[in-house]
Formats: sequence, C-alpha cells, structure tokens
Amino acid sequence: TGAAVAMSVVGAIKLVAAVYGVTPTAEDLALPPQNVGSTCASLAMGSAKANELMGSGPGEKAQVMEWVLRASSKMYPLMDSYLEVINDHLLSRAFLVGNKLSLADLVVFGVCFPAITMFPIAQFKHFANLLRWGDHVQSLVGSDVVAACYPVKPLHVIKPLFVAPRPPPPPAAPIAAKVPAASSAAAPTDSKQQPQSQPPSGQAGGAAASDAAVQAAQAAVTKQGDTVRLLKGELKEGKIQKPAVDAAVQKLQALKLELDAMTKGDATKPASGDKAAPVSKPAAAGKAGKGEGKGAAPAAAPTSATAATPAATAPAVVGEADGPAAVPAAKVKKEKEPKKEAAPKKEEEPPSIDMLDIRVGQIVKVGKHPNADTLYLEEIDVGEAVPRQIISGLVKFVPVEEMQGRRVLVVCNLKPAKMRDVMSYGMVLCASNLTHDEVVPVGVPEGVPLGERVMVQGYDKPPVDEINPKKKTLELLFPDMKTNAAGTPCYKDIPFTTSQGVTTSTLPSGWVK
Repeated sequence: TGAAVAMSVVGAIKLVAAVYGVTPTAEDLALPPQNVGSTCASLAMGSAKANELMGSGPGEKAQVMEWVLRASSKMYPLMDSYLEVINDHLLSRAFLVGNKLSLADLVVFGVCFPAITMFPIAQFKHFANLLRWGDHVQSLVGSDVVAACYPVKPLHVIKPLFVAPRPPPPPAAPIAAKVPAASSAAAPTDSKQQPQSQPPSGQAGGAAASDAAVQAAQAAVTKQGDTVRLLKGELKEGKIQKPAVDAAVQKLQALKLELDAMTKGDATKPASGDKAAPVSKPAAAGKAGKGEGKGAAPAAAPTSATAATPAATAPAVVGEADGPAAVPAAKVKKEKEPKKEAAPKKEEEPPSIDMLDIRVGQIVKVGKHPNADTLYLEEIDVGEAVPRQIISGLVKFVPVEEMQGRRVLVVCNLKPAKMRDVMSYGMVLCASNLTHDEVVPVGVPEGVPLGERVMVQGYDKPPVDEINPKKKTLELLFPDMKTNAAGTPCYKDIPFTTSQGVTTSTLPSGWVK
C-alpha cells in the first residue's frame, strides 16, 4: 500500500541519517520511492563519516553502490520474489557486501524492515537467511535507533537453540601382543601381581567421554527450558502463536528423553571399546577327565615353564575338559527363542463425525495470502491463548468485508499443512451447492461462546488428537456431510448443534466440507 511504501522510504532515510549522525531535511523525507537510494547515498557522503561503511576497496565500494541504487529501482513495490533474491544471496554471508556492516546493509534493511517484521511465524523458515541478517543488522545499529525510525515494533526472531554434538567415542584399546613362552617362564606371576583397582586406559577414556556427553545434554536441556519459558511469556503478550511454543516444548521433551537414556545407559554399560578380560582357570578347576573319579588326586605341578604356560592361559571351556565338543565360552551362542506369534491386528473403526474437533471461532484478522490471489490468510479466535492462522480458498466466493469479524466453524485437529509456503492450522467449514460455484461458511447461532465444540446427536466421543491425512478420514466423512432442504448442515441427516441451537447455511441440499 501507499502508506507502507512511505513508511519504508522515510524509515530507511531516517535510519541512514541516524547512523551517519546527520539530520535529513523535509525535502529528503518527501522524495518519491525511486530516489531513496540516491538520497541515502547523498546523506552518507555529505557526513563526517563519509568513508565509513562504504567497503574496504574499490570493488566492494562498487558493490555497495549497486545495492544502494537497486533499492530504488527494484524494491518498489517490494515483492516476495525480490525478498527471495536477497535471502538466497545471504545464504553464506553475514552482510550483503564484504565482512562488515556497510551502507548497502543499512539501505536494504531500511526498505525491507516493515515487510519482514510482519512475516508470520510460518514463513520464518522460508526466509531464514533474510531474517537472520535483519536481526544481526538491527543488533548492530541498536533496536532503540530502529524503533525511533519506524512506527512498528522491532524485529523479533526466534533463534534456534544450539545443541553441542556428542563427543566422539574413545579409541579401542590396543590388542596386547602375545608373550613368548620364555618370558612367561621368567615372570609367571606378573598377571597376579597387577593391581586390580586400576581401570584399563580405554575404560577411563570411555568414562570421561561419557561424562562430557551427559554434561552437554544437561546443558542443552537447561537452555531449551529457558527458551520454552521465554516463548510462553511472548505467547501471553501475543507476540507469537501457540504452535511455536508447542514445537519448543516437544524439543525439550526429546532432549530430556535423550538425557535420561544416557544417564541410565552409562550406569550399566561398559565403556565402548573395552572387553572383559578372560578369566584364567587352572586345569584342575574343570570337570574331571574321563576315567577319573571324585576322589582322584590333584594333578601334579608342571615341571617346566613350557608345560605351565598352556594351563595358565587356556580359556575356560564349556562341557568336558577334554571332550570333542569343548567350545570357548566367548563363542557360545544362545539358542534362538521361537518367535512369538504376532497378535492379530485390531480392526479400526470406520471414521465418524465425532473424530473431528469442530469449534466455534471468530475471524479477527483477514487478508490476501502473500503468495496466492485466491486464498485468504486469516487469524481466527477459537478460545485459545492466541488466534489460529488458517488459510481458506474463499476469495472468489466471499468478499473480504464479509469475512472480517465473521463467526465460523473451525476444524481444529487437522494436521498443520503448508499452503503456498505459509502454514495453516485448521479449516473453515463451509457449505456449497452441488456445482461448487457457490460457497459460504457455515453460520453459527448468536450467543455461542468462542471455542465451544459443535456436536452431532449420537456421536459424543472425544475427538482424536490429530487427523492422520494418510487415513483419508475427511474424504470418508464428506459424503455424509450435507445440508438438508432447509439449508441446515447435517451428518447422516442429523444437524450440527451448538448450545444455542443448530448451525445454518443459505444453500439447501448441498455439501458441507
């Protein structure tokens, strides 16, 4: 609109003047949008800081002026297509030109500022680079300076939480070299004399790495908890919408689960890369060999070092000591348990109307979708902390004046869906004629409180948490959702009812969807 253009022109000129310490004249502020770039450049060059913020060399200075003049030629009207150009340019850059703030950043930020402050949260991801850059420029200039130049609130971006990566696992313990027989003879008792209280080096490294991972996870949970508390405060002030808080809470729960799994697992599992040392058993500890009785005398001590070594280092065996089926214990595998028969799948009940969470709402704000001419972008109060953002394809059927303030029915438990790069968190229930060339929102009786659930007699189960689009629930329900001869919306010929009576429409014998 003309007012928005004038606000961005005046704001950009004031912003540049404030940074360079000059005062714009009334003529400067009254110039047409096509002169905003040249006016800002003149103010900058005429100040005592003329050489500041102009780039570090001839090449950068030329790029700065190119961006400044482009602000005049291509940014009025400011379209999403050009915002996407800036967003793509900033993908791997902190500033438009060079590695520090320049006049180009000030002018382009000044022109874009009113538009990017009005982005809905659903578009934050689409313009992530642009918003990151805008937040950075605002912090360098000062939010108080920016607030003095524009009659809108400063830019507020919900920044993602940094979660430190897990430390790498400790290296595997080196395999000990085989000791020659002669060495064994020289020191047959070394293994017994080694103190048992000192853990292997691999085990100590694993414990340290595990402690570092747990500390990182605890720090991540603490930071995310702070983020959730901050977002809840902003939700109460109406700065953000509830889905942003829900997403932060879900992330906090996931971090807590991960931390619980780490702390429980570290207490019972050995450090990675460590293996239990084989326990040496003397030959006489096993079962007696063939032909030996219970009262057989113990085996005679070996008479040489070479005879003693195999007995001392032989692995424990399962079964008879000298039987043909003797197998090292480490290689014994448990017998596979027979697979349990899978329980028969419970047949799902056919969908019914009480699966939908249909509530009474009121449109508090409505406008054209930024990327589609046939869609409305609405904010609807359904009795929650903040209004829901919902997109409806009603531009061709209902004038915007009739949409503003209208009481409607909203299906609140649909899975959020992106429509032309903007998220929608529900659906306005409408009636249409058979040829679908007339469509009107279903009417609500006077006096029904916002947020009240609309019921159908005989279908009083609580709604499901979220309608799964893969199960085609709506597609199966729509054939039974119609208006009767009087125009009353019904499900299987039973009216949709509120505490103040049945809902209404002006289209008899049509569809409800």
